[in-house]
Amino acid sequence: MSREGIRQRFAAGHHALPVPENRIRLFWANTAEIAAHADQLLPVIPAEYAERCRRQTHPLTAAQTLAAGWLLSEILGLGPADPLVRGPYGKPLPQPGGPHWNLSHSGPWVVLAVSAEEIGVDTEQVGPVRWAAARRLFPEAWIRRLEQTPTERQPERFTELWTSCEAILKLRGTGFSQGLQQLPETHGAVLYTDRWEGQIVSCASWTAAEVTQERMYFKT
Repeated sequence: MSREGIRQRFAAGHHALPVPENRIRLFWANTAEIAAHADQLLPVIPAEYAERCRRQTHPLTAAQTLAAGWLLSEILGLGPADPLVRGPYGKPLPQPGGPHWNLSHSGPWVVLAVSAEEIGVDTEQVGPVRWAAARRLFPEAWIRRLEQTPTERQPERFTELWTSCEAILKLRGTGFSQGLQQLPETHGAVLYTDRWEGQIVSCASWTAAEVTQERMYFKT
């Protein structure tokens, strides 16, 4: 569906991108590409993201915020007048009749996850193992899995587990107010972990689903 078609659906009260059941769609945006069009995009993205972008003094953070707002506009048709509703810990809630969505960013990429069901998503670049954080947040089974991983593969395995941890917490809507320690390994969530342009991305949902990934390009 074209951007104009999505906007027409929203104008008519149809705040829903067609998303089949049992499917999670991941939409990626490159921050450098989107930042090059900031003057055009700031007036049309959700006001919350435009204001946050204008307040940012760090160029990469500003670009990530702009790209996130652009994905919400491009994929979900949300504009400056559309309020974003969030749960008590900041989890985004769907527009009336619309799909569930969740955002994450790392380095030069921002990802928007869209699903007919509740969803959590996290993406990270592979980095060093943070053992203190792992032992504080991960279930015991995850810590053992990390310890048993060959040393040269531990940074990648840690990033896989870390993104899974964040995706579950975002799905549950608690954020890091409550870690995963002493909870069942996935707390009932179904996890998916994949790669994207050097990133590791994990999704969490309450039901099994097919996951697809797509890069979005800004078109003038």
